[in-house]
Amino acid sequence: MAAARLVLVVVATLVLSSLIATLPRAQLTVSTAENQWWFQTGVGAINSRLNTGGNVTIQTVLQPVYTNTAYWIGEYVGSGAFIQVGYTELTLHPNLTMVAYPFVDIFSNQQEEIASPVYTNTTLALGSWHTYSMISRDGQWSFYMDNRKLVSYSYSFLGGPQANTSGPQTIMAIAEDTGTNTSSDFINPVTFANFTYQVAGHWHRVGIATAIASMGVGSTSYNGSWPYGIKVDNSSSFQAGSGLPIVPDGQVLWNELQYNVHVYSPVADVTGSGQYAYGQLVHLAVSRSVVLSDGTLYYFLGWIGEGEGSYTGKSTSIYVVVTGNFSEIAEWRVIRDLHVL
Repeated sequence: MAAARLVLVVVATLVLSSLIATLPRAQLTVSTAENQWWFQTGVGAINSRLNTGGNVTIQTVLQPVYTNTAYWIGEYVGSGAFIQVGYTELTLHPNLTMVAYPFVDIFSNQQEEIASPVYTNTTLALGSWHTYSMISRDGQWSFYMDNRKLVSYSYSFLGGPQANTSGPQTIMAIAEDTGTNTSSDFINPVTFANFTYQVAGHWHRVGIATAIASMGVGSTSYNGSWPYGIKVDNSSSFQAGSGLPIVPDGQVLWNELQYNVHVYSPVADVTGSGQYAYGQLVHLAVSRSVVLSDGTLYYFLGWIGEGEGSYTGKSTSIYVVVTGNFSEIAEWRVIRDLHVL
């Protein structure tokens, strides 16, 4: 049995090496066979910029489906390289044995695979749960399954010191089908749970999540319709794959964060102060552009904004999309001091 198992592992390793090397990840335009489609569905953590790590628990498929699918957590880092860790479901021919293996894959800022995929000879039991993590520290990104390190890559290998965080990019958890010749392959729906990210040494729940729905053929990606969806159980758990509700790319799936907007004017009434959810509109407005206050005549010059998504400009009435905490100060010019005649 041990010898037979070793043969199976060796065969699986060879097949995985050839197939994973061509898998496009996270809307990467990596060259694949030009007649092969790829599809991705999952969740992006909008509030995870400048993160130094991510973590998600993914259910292993419940039953074999003979397609090349993968389930992972991944992101671009500040250097432009793309990193990911998860597991891949693979059919071994000719005996049609389905195996699932953990893997790590790395792409450069030129969207080319810069390291051979790393995976273990651990076969995952159908229906089992495993936690996949990526953590940046001590000059490198390290990748784990169930707290067991799989591999590490230095910042220099990933493009330089700016690879220490995700930069402006956000982390994502994805179900993916690749290496197919049809636009209707079945992606086993599985559950993702406990999706978190790390910033400045602290771990956070994903407070704001949007849908990721992408597809392409070969090295070309484009918009379209396809039978893959997302079902949110709660802000800590969601399902991704076939047979689930179709959700447009970019649609907010859940939003548990509130942002503070502070609007101030030394004269005249202004609107807009309050708490808002991500993506809400705040109406910045002054009651009038010329104001007489305490014997002094003022003319409205505009807004001075500070903070993410703030507005600086001359409009007396404008709507701003809330993406973070910000403040607005109304600036005025004295036209005439009526006390001085």
